[in-house]
Parts: sequence; C-alpha cells; structure tokens
Amino acid sequence: MRRHTRQVKIGPVPVGGGAPVSVQSMARRPLEDIDGNLDEIRRAAAAGCHVMRLAVPSRDGAKLFGRIAARSELPRVADTHFDFRTALTAIAEGAAKVRINPGNMAQDSLARVVDAAGARGSIPPTFLSPVILLTLESLVTPERFLIELSIVLDEFSE
Repeated sequence: MRRHTRQVKIGPVPVGGGAPVSVQSMARRPLEDIDGNLDEIRRAAAAGCHVMRLAVPSRDGAKLFGRIAARSELPRVADTHFDFRTALTAIAEGAAKVRINPGNMAQDSLARVVDAAGARGSIPPTFLSPVILLTLESLVTPERFLIELSIVLDEFSE
C-alpha cells in the first residue's frame, strides 16, 4: 500500500502525492562532454526517462551543467555534495533540483543553499534524511521551501 505524501515537482515532473512513478537516470559522461551528455539525455528520454541526474563535483562543473541544462529536454538534477558554492552555482545555472549531503556542509553554508533555492520559490526545510533534495520551483507558496529526499522515497515505500 502506498503512503500518502505531498506532491512536489522536478521541473514539470510530479513526484509523490499520488503522481505516477517517474523514472530518473544518471548520466555517465564527464560534464565536459556536453554533446555526449545531451545525446545520453535524449536516449534516456526516448527510453522513458523523466528526469536526468548529473554529477556536479565543482563550480566549474556547475557552469558546464548549465550549458547542458540549457539544451536538455529533461529536467536536470545537479548532484552536488561537498561545496555549497557548487550547489549555489548549479541553482543559478538552471537546476530543476539540487541533491546535497548536509553532513558535508557547515550549517551556515547549508543555510545559504536553502536561501538560494528558497529564492526560486518552494517549502520550509524538513530534515528527514541525511541526503537532502532541494526542489527549486514553487510548490505550495512562494515563501515556503521543500528540502527532503524522504518525501520522494516514502512515496514508493510500503
């Protein structure tokens, strides 16, 4: 039995809250291979993928991520973990979602990422998982902000 959860969106893709199961894949190519990443995203979309995740290890990588995001047909997740400035750059470069590990960031740095994502519109922080998902669009009200991976994972748990 599926548990009731709040619906969020990754770009135009609804997740949770009774939405159909969506497929997310992760690109395997280095960010420097922009055309290769775009080809991989196109092939994933043709195979039924709804959201594409890319590893973004640095601020330079976040700039490359932005070049890919600008031409991608799927919503993009920037998988950033260690440097809050990388997450901030990915947000500025058009990430539909930023995936971070708050255990790898000082609280003030994490707060800056939350503020930047909140400026894009969303729901108040709820830390229910060691990995946090920042959904970067208006979900409930513009002044509120969602940060929780577990809302996505719980939708599909029994």
